Amino acid sequence: MKPGPAPEPGGTRIWPRRTRAAAMVMLAAVPLVLLAWLFKTPGWGLAAGIALAAYLALTWQDLRRPTRRVVGAMLAIGWAAQLATGAGPEALIRTLSANAVVGVLIVACGLLAVPAASPRYVAELTRLVSGTRGRRPPLGRLALVFWTGHVLGALLNISALSVLLPALGGARARDGRLMRSLHRGFGLAGFWSPFYATVAIVLIAYPGAGWSGLLAATLPIIPAAFLLDMGAALRHGRTALARSVETAVPEDEAPSPSGPRRRGPSLWLAAGGLAALGIGLDMVMPGPTLVWVIVAALAAALIWMIWANGTAATWDRLIRPRLIGPPGMTLQANEIAVFAAAGPLAAGLAAILAPAAGNIAAIADAMPLWLAILAVEFVIFGLSHLGVHPVASILLVAGALPPEVVAGREAVFAGASLAGYTLTLLASPFSVTGQVFASLTGASPWNQTVTRNIGYALLLALLAAFWLDLGAMALIGAIG
Repeated sequence: MKPGPAPEPGGTRIWPRRTRAAAMVMLAAVPLVLLAWLFKTPGWGLAAGIALAAYLALTWQDLRRPTRRVVGAMLAIGWAAQLATGAGPEALIRTLSANAVVGVLIVACGLLAVPAASPRYVAELTRLVSGTRGRRPPLGRLALVFWTGHVLGALLNISALSVLLPALGGARARDGRLMRSLHRGFGLAGFWSPFYATVAIVLIAYPGAGWSGLLAATLPIIPAAFLLDMGAALRHGRTALARSVETAVPEDEAPSPSGPRRRGPSLWLAAGGLAALGIGLDMVMPGPTLVWVIVAALAAALIWMIWANGTAATWDRLIRPRLIGPPGMTLQANEIAVFAAAGPLAAGLAAILAPAAGNIAAIADAMPLWLAILAVEFVIFGLSHLGVHPVASILLVAGALPPEVVAGREAVFAGASLAGYTLTLLASPFSVTGQVFASLTGASPWNQTVTRNIGYALLLALLAAFWLDLGAMALIGAIG
């Protein structure tokens, strides 16, 4: 193993110059990417693409080996296909910025994790789940875990796990029952939340879906998915459920912040403020919804850090390499690299699959819509078991579907893609979410995902297919 960076006298670490340079490049790329998305001009797109290319070059050594293979393959396929159609170097670089806005979203969500990871919020959630002196009924505890994981996951993305997982540390079921409900509630946030990078990719891949259409197609599935989880918990009876869920940490034993009480808003006030800011900006400002979601996340993270820590401490944390260097930046770099490479891959797949559009359209027209939706879900879910990143699968499906098949049903196929992505989060041993939960429950990734969630995931896939076919189109039409 390579030796880590040497500690400074004050206890912090000195990261390599290229690591700090990569962080500065990413910070400079944020306004470039947002401007490119707001104005859709080739110049801004090229500038953002150059910044992303520099970022990839600087962070390449920090990427995990599987990520390097995936990103290298995505770039090779995408650029080779574009070169075969006569694209020039400028066009190749510009395609890097096609999905760069998703990388900026990842940076914004990473900043949200800084104030969210506080012992104060761990204690707050522990008391909520446990009830008064740990006496909340088991089914009520499961319901709270499901919806708390879903709401905070939808608003804070992966940042929410820094609070949720420690809060359940003393209330974990012996068979992982609480963690199973948390896993399902958190994973289902990927069905619709604008703070999930894959949701942003789907909206880019199906531009006609629109934000309101996507919500109409996906949100009604969430309550039904919750009822499925509660039904699964009760299938052995209430007595068995009470035995399987350990007593949570009593309120007087719940973890509390060490030292003096920290400043800052409550967790729910911070999450609600983030949601209100994002919705408000989107309603009053022109341009794509995703841009204002990112602006809201960046502003909320900054306000939250200043409120909790003060201006001087916030500035110190933002500029010190320990915040923007490994391991935090390395984890972000892996995701940003995949989403940056998704731009060239999407353009290349569109060029490769264009000659077969007629045959694909004939096959799609010959099958019922619900069956086509199931096919989309299981292509994405099935490829995930081969180690294919969901972004590549989603772009493959979107590129394979001819415009005449998707026309008028963009939100339906966007919902089908997100259903396949959600199945991956719940029941694929290769998903990062599944691996995180497996490490915390002590189960293997296969046991945590496939063994515990495959039945639930298959029922959810059928439910989503029939809803998107029979109900979503009518609801979207009524809204439109």
